[in-house]
Amino acid sequence: MGGIIIPGTTIHGGIANPGIPFSDSPSGGFYELANGGLGVSISGLQCLTINANSLTLGRKLGYTYSLSTVGNYGATAGGDGLAMSPNGLLLAVANNTNGVSLYSVNPYSGAVSHLADYTIASDGPYDLAFSPDGAFLLLSNSNNSLLIIYSVNATTGVLTQVNTTAISFNNRLMRVSPDGAFVYWTQNGGTVSVMPRNTTTGAVGAEIQNIAAGAANNYGTLAVTNNGVFVGGGASDVKSFVRNPVTGLLTLASNNFVLTGTPTGVIASVDGSHLYVANSAGKIDCLNIASNQTLSTMIGSPLALASAAAMAVSSDGQYLYVTGNATLEAYTLDATTGLPSSFQSTVITAGTMKGAFVSLDGTHIFNLNVTSNVITVCRTTSTPSIPLLQAYYDQTGGANGVLLVNGQAVLNKVQIGASYAALNGAIAQPFNAKSLTLDHAAGGLIGTPAADNAIAGAVGEYIQDVVPTPGVALATGVVSNVGSIALTPGDWDVDGTVDFLPAATTSLTELIFGLSTATGALGGQDTFGQLSSAAEVPGANLIVQRTPTVRISIAANTTVYLVAEGVFTVSTLNAFGTIRARRVR
Repeated sequence: MGGIIIPGTTIHGGIANPGIPFSDSPSGGFYELANGGLGVSISGLQCLTINANSLTLGRKLGYTYSLSTVGNYGATAGGDGLAMSPNGLLLAVANNTNGVSLYSVNPYSGAVSHLADYTIASDGPYDLAFSPDGAFLLLSNSNNSLLIIYSVNATTGVLTQVNTTAISFNNRLMRVSPDGAFVYWTQNGGTVSVMPRNTTTGAVGAEIQNIAAGAANNYGTLAVTNNGVFVGGGASDVKSFVRNPVTGLLTLASNNFVLTGTPTGVIASVDGSHLYVANSAGKIDCLNIASNQTLSTMIGSPLALASAAAMAVSSDGQYLYVTGNATLEAYTLDATTGLPSSFQSTVITAGTMKGAFVSLDGTHIFNLNVTSNVITVCRTTSTPSIPLLQAYYDQTGGANGVLLVNGQAVLNKVQIGASYAALNGAIAQPFNAKSLTLDHAAGGLIGTPAADNAIAGAVGEYIQDVVPTPGVALATGVVSNVGSIALTPGDWDVDGTVDFLPAATTSLTELIFGLSTATGALGGQDTFGQLSSAAEVPGANLIVQRTPTVRISIAANTTVYLVAEGVFTVSTLNAFGTIRARRVR
């Protein structure tokens, strides 16, 4: 091998550049996962990963990633800010002349459609943000220092103004904390304001802190994580604050980090351990965030690019997108170091970009172009890496686990797509509360709890035919059909009852009663019963006889007959009764 494992030492690297490579295959070897797990690659392909609660064997290769422009969609003139709802179905644009423009997003095509405009009394909207639960939209109005709060209809997306809060400062950028309990603002003059927020009503309370961020600057970038707040502005630096998740209050971290240019955009990684700052010098400063929120430069930073404005990180934490004057750049983020690697770019409409958001599934990127007043939508095309065999387990043993084959949970070669699923070849009837209820305490199954019948084709299906008196007039010595039922393919238990009614003077010597799949004929052995005796006149008294229970297994639709025969003289003999069947399987 090309190295040794030292206890307590991190094994750096990744899939194609393992920290401990094989001597005869440098692109294969061992590397450590972000959560402390172990990865093994062979010839640069992921072969095995072991995490805290999962084991993955092999991965399918994805297709080449590509980036392209879907289209440009008209936004109301004067756009000055962009926000996307947490479910990815709404886009809101802050218009510095009249209010908010609301757009719907097609989650499949990425197409944007105008829904409505919401005007306010005076101009000056500058920034806006959805609450983490998507129930409210917050709009800052910098000209008259107002915060306007709208409720969001969960079904239609329609906005309704529910609150207006006066703010005693000239606000700029605004962000809601990940838990929704606090709002953070940058102000002209180089300070950051903190205000509490009611997560139920959406109302924002009075300012609880106004903290200096260093030299007076109009801070144009702001990022908020669970434990930190980061602002950057005209002084070519970024200020780092420790955020108390309980009180919301900020404490200036020990360093004010100097950048390679004036910040134009700032965003944190999904896990809050890395910070990316785009600047006017055409670079991206890539920073590490320590547990005390202090910053340090990544090895390999800064990265050069033509220009940078808005940035977005995909929800899976794998990609960073940076919009410039006329391009959208895509970067992969190293799972261990967090360093971006540029790998794709696409030309977009030239102009100044404000705001960038990625769809939940990572397939579309949305930007607001405030020069041409359009929302530019770009699409990513790739096939993600899919585990060939992946097992998850519960460390407590209480929840069991799940096994994935080629990315899908599979039973009897059939994908299990939901809790209630039709498993072709295993169970043909979809599960529901009526057809199948698991009784775990008793260790078995219970039937329907209602006063109804099993549906056609299900186990327990019941069919019967009742023939009332007087029924069928029998001819002596002739087998006759009394009644019949039609059965569909399956396995059935069938039985019946024949009621013989002689006239007052009829003399009987034999009665036969049974089941048959042939019309007007007796069935085979054990399908009928027989009574024989010397001539007897029972009078006009009913004689009731039950047939044997017959197992009938059929592959095609079949009629089963209730048949009867009597041998008699002098007068008449009638037969009526019931034939019934229960599906066994």
